[in-house]
Amino acid sequence: MRIERNGPVALLRMENGKANAISASLLERLDGMISQLADARAAVITGQGSAFSAGLDLPALADLDRQTMRGFIHRFSAVVLRIFELPIPLVAAVNGHAVAGGCVLALQADVRIGADRDARIGLNETQLGIGLPVAVVETLRWQVPAPPWRRSRSRGVWSRRAKR
Repeated sequence: MRIERNGPVALLRMENGKANAISASLLERLDGMISQLADARAAVITGQGSAFSAGLDLPALADLDRQTMRGFIHRFSAVVLRIFELPIPLVAAVNGHAVAGGCVLALQADVRIGADRDARIGLNETQLGIGLPVAVVETLRWQVPAPPWRRSRSRGVWSRRAKR
């Protein structure tokens, strides 16, 4: 990851392999870059290549024990909330695929602009019935109008209802 400056605007460029997968090290670098925005008047976050971010780095997370995985999810939630609460305008320049955690990351921005290209964007967790961390749900509630949300009582997870 790197940060570029153009006057009072900071560009945060995610550079973590081909898909910009969200690993523990990417979260630490992103958190550190957020700390460097104190003198910026606005910021833009983008990916590289054909992906904004393909979400969590599942191969790196697959072998984690339950406690370590819980810690990673708490860290992801904390960084997402910190991005959401930035006191300056944040634009997500979604240059390509933004799925799962990558979509969550894009949704934390004040404005999202998508590149004119074929790209998958969405929360595939909702289709799979996988719950989202509380911080993610609450920030999504702020960004998405209330009527599409419903509580799935059978699974205890929040999901976005598709229009029929």
